[in-house]
Amino acid sequence: WFLRLAYGEWAGFAFTWTNFFVLKTGSQAIILFVGSSYILGGSGAKKDPGWMGTLLAVCSVWLLTAINCFGLRAGARIQNALTALKGILLAMVFLMGVVHYLNAPSHSPASDNLGLDSSHHHHHDSGRVAAESSVVNFMLGMVACLWAFDGWADVAFLGEELMAPEKALPIVVMASIFVVAGLFILVNISYMLVLTRGEIEDSDELALDFAKRIGGTSMGSIVAFGIGISALGSANGSILTGGRMFFAAARDGRFPKILNKLSRVQRAPYTALIAQGVVSTILLCLPNANFKTLLHYFAPASWLFYAATGSSVIALRYRYPDVPRPFLCPLYPFPPFLVLTIGICLVVSCIASSPLYSTAALAFVAISYPVYWFKFRNNNQREIAHHAVANDAS
Repeated sequence: WFLRLAYGEWAGFAFTWTNFFVLKTGSQAIILFVGSSYILGGSGAKKDPGWMGTLLAVCSVWLLTAINCFGLRAGARIQNALTALKGILLAMVFLMGVVHYLNAPSHSPASDNLGLDSSHHHHHDSGRVAAESSVVNFMLGMVACLWAFDGWADVAFLGEELMAPEKALPIVVMASIFVVAGLFILVNISYMLVLTRGEIEDSDELALDFAKRIGGTSMGSIVAFGIGISALGSANGSILTGGRMFFAAARDGRFPKILNKLSRVQRAPYTALIAQGVVSTILLCLPNANFKTLLHYFAPASWLFYAATGSSVIALRYRYPDVPRPFLCPLYPFPPFLVLTIGICLVVSCIASSPLYSTAALAFVAISYPVYWFKFRNNNQREIAHHAVANDAS
């Protein structure tokens, strides 16, 4: 909506189109791939999940899609339960780390990782320090870290179903950012209390290695299963909101009409949910699909649109200066300029480090223009004319 007002109908269509082929479906594929990797790792399977991980992730896609086809209430109940379980798991991880540190010998990993022992100083190879401090590597690290906060954007898709969204949305968004940031910091402190720096750098399944260090294989299995369930909760939230986003676009004539079907009893957008599941499945089944390649596919397009959304705040202030604004932007124009700058830097870093997957994602953004022009442009013009006639009549 912001992009449509700021830059025209095509920009709004491009966002929906890219969500369908890259952002929503790519995020779901990443989350469920990570969850399946942890579950298989905790069960004693080989480190590379291979086809078993793909199969488990695909089954998870269709399980959650089926649940959400039973309506918003069913999806919301599952979401609430899995979110509560996720909070319990994160609290448990932090407490285990603190207890382990308090019972550890005088010199523990925390002395090095958190600087709790001033008598230890380490000298690192200059080449390694240079590599770690490079701008590209730093920005790539930020891609993965900032992705942990990506879910706040999904709240806006449910604004239509909220009471007094002008009051509820800012509270929900700000509260969720601080809660996620707090949990993220506490869990990472817990890792650093238990594992050495080298173990953290070399680990592909950090929480699993953390749990095994504390309680052996059995504790690792418990934590791994909990993370798998937590991943289901994150993916469920994305599937729930994504289906409604594509349904709304199709209902307004801005996406294929087949996606605007609702089930008769539950009133769920089942065709949009099924189509979303098909694309997620295709991404999971692509050759060499794994966390790293899927993240490099998802990230550049994601931050391209975050940058565009940040700049749209400036454009809308210029184009519509007198429109009432229930959502304030403190310290304007610093926040939108900051988002725009960070977004551009992250997109450039992704292209520099993984040109193949980044180009594939950005190609979908580019393809959206001819698709909109030849397929959906007339639909939008008819809608604009209809609204003009209705306003004249009123």
